[in-house]
Amino acid sequence: IAIVLQNCRLNDQLKARSLKLEREIGLLKETERALGNERTILDRLFDNLPLGITLWDGRRSLVHANRRVGEITGYSTREIQCLDDWFLRAFPDPVYRDKVIAGWHRSRQVPAATKELMVTCRDNDVKSIEFRAAFLPNDKALVTLNDITERERARELKRKLEAETLVLNKMKAIDQLRSRFVETVTHEIRTPVTVLKSAVETIHAGI
Repeated sequence: IAIVLQNCRLNDQLKARSLKLEREIGLLKETERALGNERTILDRLFDNLPLGITLWDGRRSLVHANRRVGEITGYSTREIQCLDDWFLRAFPDPVYRDKVIAGWHRSRQVPAATKELMVTCRDNDVKSIEFRAAFLPNDKALVTLNDITERERARELKRKLEAETLVLNKMKAIDQLRSRFVETVTHEIRTPVTVLKSAVETIHAGI
């Protein structure tokens, strides 16, 4: 009888532990689903941001890139799986690429950095991109891309218009000075001519 009672207690304990384990497994699955939903929400949020977002790990590999990165540069994540791929494609000129890489290494010495660089896109179009980098623990880096090409073109157009306006204003000033000079010279010429005419008329009258 003692053995039977002991076995019953053991069975009860096993059932209790099984129920507890099932509940814990259920909670874990719910947590996983919640995390999955949160990750989906974050992915959608990142994909709908107007900025390109990239995350690089300590091995210089691309961890994540949102849709906007492809829209700005034309490169897929398969084409820029590591920083070496990115530097090679985005900056094909070796001299400029070396400057960019040197600037990247210098930037890693501070928590955050901002740079404006000329990027060659997949279709060979060259865009002015503003990069903002935040350097995280374990040598990770979060980098955003903002296409400022149109803004820079507008600035350049404004500079040209201002320069042309300055030239036009100078030309107007010179034209005004020329007009005044001609008026002054004409007046000065007319005055002695008038005097001479009067003198001649007087002489003729006396004769």
